[in-house]
This record gives sequence, structure tokens and C-alpha cells, in this order.
Amino acid sequence: MEMGSALCPYWSSLLRELAEAQCALQAPRSTALVWRPAGRRPREPRISRCSSMLPALAWAAPLVSALTVGTLPRSSPTPVAQSPPLAPFEAAVQLCELRSRGVHESLSPSVPRLLRQVFDEDFRRVLRTSGDRAKTVHNLTCFQPEEGVDGSLLFDEALTALPLREGRVCLGGECCSACSRVTFPQLATHRECVDFRRQLDSVMAPASEHPHHNLYLASCAAAGDVRTTLTFIRLVERMRRVVAHEYGLQLANIAPRSTFISRITGDAVDESRRSLHVDESSYSSFHYSCVLYLSSQGEDFEGGGFSFSDPPESEGGSRVLRSLLPRAGLAIAFSSGWENAHFVEPVLAGSRFAMPTFFSTRPSSAGEDDNYVFDDEVIADSLWRMALMPETENDCRQLLQQWHQLFTEST
Repeated sequence: MEMGSALCPYWSSLLRELAEAQCALQAPRSTALVWRPAGRRPREPRISRCSSMLPALAWAAPLVSALTVGTLPRSSPTPVAQSPPLAPFEAAVQLCELRSRGVHESLSPSVPRLLRQVFDEDFRRVLRTSGDRAKTVHNLTCFQPEEGVDGSLLFDEALTALPLREGRVCLGGECCSACSRVTFPQLATHRECVDFRRQLDSVMAPASEHPHHNLYLASCAAAGDVRTTLTFIRLVERMRRVVAHEYGLQLANIAPRSTFISRITGDAVDESRRSLHVDESSYSSFHYSCVLYLSSQGEDFEGGGFSFSDPPESEGGSRVLRSLLPRAGLAIAFSSGWENAHFVEPVLAGSRFAMPTFFSTRPSSAGEDDNYVFDDEVIADSLWRMALMPETENDCRQLLQQWHQLFTEST
């Protein structure tokens, strides 16, 4: 099968765009006005030096001979299979940095294509490393407040005293009838977690000033560091696909409602313990929850455990605590209803990094009237405006609302 006729235009274009970086990254910096939350210091987008383009160009180099001939040999693997796992991601980052420098007037349509490759391969890797034998599943009976009882915004004793019945609320959405807790031992690699924490150090407020700090995706985007923002998005999409797969949901019907990086240090002892709570009780639009840990208990911090609080197993007994040992790369996904009350213990020392993300669903029929646009130029423009260089806070909200349209599976 000859593949050159289909692949050559795309890969030739990508090679040309990457090659431009060798000269463009030496050009004088330009500054763009972007929206930033109050109190945030302005920050120029971080641009790699010319030498940092070499890995991306080296990844693309094996294609040159095939592109000049016009065909790829039948025995040759596809470019995606040939490349290291991070190569397409690095190429996407470099193209975004070119746009942030003003070298390109618009974001390259190659970026959505590259990101789809990255997201697809990420999900395949998670299935390999956290398959049925590796992941831990704890099936539960779904619970919701008794009919006529308001179960919203309840905490601690008021929450445990709430009368419950079987079933889910799933306000405005379409949830799976099954409830559970699923632990994935390696949703992210240890290296990914270490590198992401290093990137976050230059974006988050100093720990000495904010011992308990939440960095929302909108604030991360407003800081202007496209690599950090793209890494943030990459991990959220990985969680979204895992949750959709685990609960049998269509990707078109699930999107992140809220996501942030939580950093808690030992100096925040008095404020770091979270009250016993239920995510869907706190926000009715939270239907599924997933927490990815970026640091490890016992190595990076002490205390800071995550515990579910289950009803007593016998009448008159005490509630049963089921604790999780946070470890970098480990993730816990669970239905957000009243069957999954939980809390975080105080952090005693060190820095605890976690990435909670909450997902909303919508009825399958809601997608019938969607005007899905798969034109990569339109998607690239939306990514730039909503995710990478938002001008207003509303741009960031639109990113979450349109996530399922922007980040689709490859076809």
C-alpha cells in the first residue's frame, strides 16, 4: 500500500514549520497583551533556544527520504509508531511557541493533529499499564438524598446524618447506573510528574506566600507558558478518556467542569484538612471525579492522605475509613455521588501536589444538534483563543464547555 500521496503534504508542511524555528527562535521577542488574574505577575512566554528544536527535527528526519521519493515502504512503520512517545508533543509545543513569538500569524493546523496523536497514544499506554490486572476496582451502590431532602452543600456531621436512598441525581446529565472507585497505578509516569512540578514552580505563586494554593487551568493559561498549559490539558484529557472508558460514556458527552492543581505545604497545617464532603453535593454539575497525584506521600510530603468515609457496616457502629496512599502518577476515579464521601488529611511537612478534575455529562440526545467542526484550522484558532492565550476569563470558560468538540478521538 502506497501511503506517500496521503502523508506527504501533511508531513512536508510539518517539517517546513519545524525548520522555521531554527531561525525564528533567534528573532527578537514580542510581547502580547493577555488576560491575567488579579495579583499575577506578567510573564513572557517561555521560548526554548534553537538547540531545543533538534529533538523534534530529529524525530521528523527519518521521514525525509520517504517524502522525497513520494512513498513509504510497505515494511516501514508509520511515523507515529516510529517516533518516541513525547516527540509529537514536543513538536506541538514548538509550533505553539512560534505562534506566541508572533512568527506565525495563526496557530498551525498541525497542532490539533499532533495533539490527537498524543492523546490517543497516552490512552493506549494507560490501558497497557493500568489494565484489568493492574487497576483496583471497588464497586459500590449508588446513593442520593431521600426524595424531598436537599443534600446540597452539606459537610461533616450534617452530611453523615443525611437520609439516603439508592440511585443517582446526575442533574442535567446522563450518568452510568453503576458507581465505583477505580485506582489506576500509573496514569502518568514518574518523569511526567517531576517535569510538570518543575514547570509549575515558575507559574504558581511562591509556596512561602501561599502554602495552600490552587492553580486553575484558566490561571495557568493566563500566565502565558504554552508548554505548561499544554501539559495541563494533556493530563486532563487523559483523565477524561479514562473516566469515559471506565463508566461506558461517550467522549462526546463528557467534559471537564473544573480542574486545578492543588499544592499544599506543611505550613498550611491549620487549613489543609478538608471537611468530609461529597463532590456532587458541593456542585450539582460534578458527575464524575478524578484525582491525579503529582507527588508521593513519604517522599515528597508527610500526612495529606486521601480517605473515603463509608457508612457503618453494622447498626450502631462507626463509619469505615478507606485510605489511599498518594503516589506520583497514581490516579483515583470515582462517581461523584453520596456513595463517595471523602476528605483529605492535613499535610504535616513537604509539598503535596494533586490534580483534582471534575467532569459533567450530558444526555446523548444533546449531541444531535451539535455543529461539530473538524476543520483543524478552526480548532487551532479556538485552542489559541481559549486555551493558550485567552484574553478574558470567559475564553477559559468556553474551553471547558467546548472541550468535547476540540479534543476528539482520531478517526
